[in-house]
Amino acid sequence: MGGLVVKKACILAKHDPNLNELASRFHSIYFLATPHRGADSAQLLNRILKASVVFNAKDYVNDLIPNSRAIQAITDDFRHVVHGLQLWSFYETVKTNMGVSQALVVEKDSATLGFPEERVQLLNADHRHVCKFKDASDNNYLSLRNAFILTIDQIEKKWLALSRAGFNDTMRTLASYLGQNDMPDNDLRNLLDRQMEGTCEWFTSDAEFKIWRAGVGKVPKLLWLSGKPATGKSTIAAHVVRQIRDSNLGCSYFFFKHGDRTKSSVASMLRSFAYQMASTNPQIRAEIASMHDNGTSIDSDDERTIWRSAFISRIFRTDFHRPYFWVIDALDECGDFSCFLPMLAKIDKSIPLQVFVTSRPSSVIQTLLLQEKLPALAKEMTAESSSGDIWSVLEANTPFLPIDDPAACQRLVARILDKSNGCFLWASLVLKELETTHSEQQIQEVLDSVPSEMDNLYTRILQNMALVPRNQKLAQAILRWTVCAVRPLTVEELKEAIRLDLEEVVPRLERAVESVCGHLIHVDRQSRVQLVHETVRAFLIKDDLASEFAINRIREHSRVTDVCIQYLCSDEMRSSRFRRHGNATRAPKRSAFAHYACVHFSEHVMRSSSSNDNQIVALDTFFSKNVLTWVEIVAQGGNLYFLTQTAKNLKAYMERRAKYRSPLGHQ
Repeated sequence: MGGLVVKKACILAKHDPNLNELASRFHSIYFLATPHRGADSAQLLNRILKASVVFNAKDYVNDLIPNSRAIQAITDDFRHVVHGLQLWSFYETVKTNMGVSQALVVEKDSATLGFPEERVQLLNADHRHVCKFKDASDNNYLSLRNAFILTIDQIEKKWLALSRAGFNDTMRTLASYLGQNDMPDNDLRNLLDRQMEGTCEWFTSDAEFKIWRAGVGKVPKLLWLSGKPATGKSTIAAHVVRQIRDSNLGCSYFFFKHGDRTKSSVASMLRSFAYQMASTNPQIRAEIASMHDNGTSIDSDDERTIWRSAFISRIFRTDFHRPYFWVIDALDECGDFSCFLPMLAKIDKSIPLQVFVTSRPSSVIQTLLLQEKLPALAKEMTAESSSGDIWSVLEANTPFLPIDDPAACQRLVARILDKSNGCFLWASLVLKELETTHSEQQIQEVLDSVPSEMDNLYTRILQNMALVPRNQKLAQAILRWTVCAVRPLTVEELKEAIRLDLEEVVPRLERAVESVCGHLIHVDRQSRVQLVHETVRAFLIKDDLASEFAINRIREHSRVTDVCIQYLCSDEMRSSRFRRHGNATRAPKRSAFAHYACVHFSEHVMRSSSSNDNQIVALDTFFSKNVLTWVEIVAQGGNLYFLTQTAKNLKAYMERRAKYRSPLGHQ
């Protein structure tokens, strides 16, 4: 009888507009010996009730008589609302003892609907025991349990798919809202890929680190690790992230990079933190989504506005049931980091936020900590603290060198370790040079001649590069674009940039990058061309660097500007005539360099020479010919920030030029 009631309830819910949402959530119905077409025993029951002096006849019993009008109406109506429902019908196979006789209370024909969507299974039980079981090993119990498991799996998959789709849509919206074009996990994966197993554990097993991570009592919120350049601080930061996440604790991270505009400001870091926290915390996700839905604007370059509107007013007001961690690498490479520590100092002590920061030794950071009365655990990386990790890296790579004697290998490792003075990058670059040797004598010559200071090592690498004249122009171009690029270029983007710059095609650029540039450049797992370390950039842009590979920033930005405008003025950027003939939906195929040139050309214009008359003429040509196509390409990216930023950059350039050149003239 209960199954008939469920069918009627389903029909009413499907037909009632007020219950549509409830009805849409129906997934499966299980019928256990339900008399869909009635039961012969209903007539016997009706006669018994009528003859009884204790019980009266029940009207609903008449509805159970085979093929009664009520049953037929329910079945006919139910047929029209079962679309999308999973139906399971179980029927009895053992006769029920009725005193004077035995019979099936509900025959199989009545216990099944005969619908295409229906699944039918038997139960080795009489009517009284179709839902009563001896124990968990009962076959009838197992049949039902397995059916339930299948249904639950289907519901979970459907719910997860819908939930994942909704989550992905929300995060795409928030990524655009918060300006997150490059996901932070790329930097993390690149560092973890290069980390050798067992390294960095000396830091996370330290007692002070464990105390900070526990965050109990009066432990400072800030843990600051300082160390010389290229000593492995970024790898330790990545290791800390993995260690925290492996403990199932919330962690957001940011790796500052001085040469990457998207990773060199406090505002960029805060927007990244807001995005990462929203991706793992439903409450925070709802808060940031509410900001977007309410039209709350976020100035992507104003860290104080982001801090107040997103963190103070929203994120920090959600419930933090467990400690949450921020890991910030290379804080000193952020141009405006002095505004961040005062923000940290004002966070309410009740918020369980722990912050790990790495940087070079900095008196500015020390002064800020004292001024803001911000307690911190300060640790310093020394040559001794990182020597164990460098030893592990060296031992793992010496088998690739032309040395057979184990004792000689150990002496080599010890010598390199001693000369490295705790610098991972120095050891890595020396190893790469040693890989080109073919005898122990050549190894000794390299070790005798290689300088122990990084600047001297870089000078030696540039000198060796100059010994191959045929590669000089290519090396200069690769260094120019890698050092001056607003963000790291992909291999395909750089390949096109070099084609325009040198009028040369380098089909296997990924292989050429490292060998031509003496391993100062590498290609990461996202196919982005990067400097091996920020110290390379600092070295190459030195004013007193006497080398054909030195980077004069104004000159090189002017060269990059010329290439970008050359592309923007090209036929490839012209409005396609075929759009006038009804093919507006067909997008022309453009160079891999197109997006970079369109979005970032003004950054190079602003940094180039304002005395270059040819450049202003080229800009005029671009705005006269192809500006509408440029606007279309930028707008297709869905981020109008680049349009406004281009206007600001060009205005700054023109104001600077006007001081030296009159805006009036023949051109």
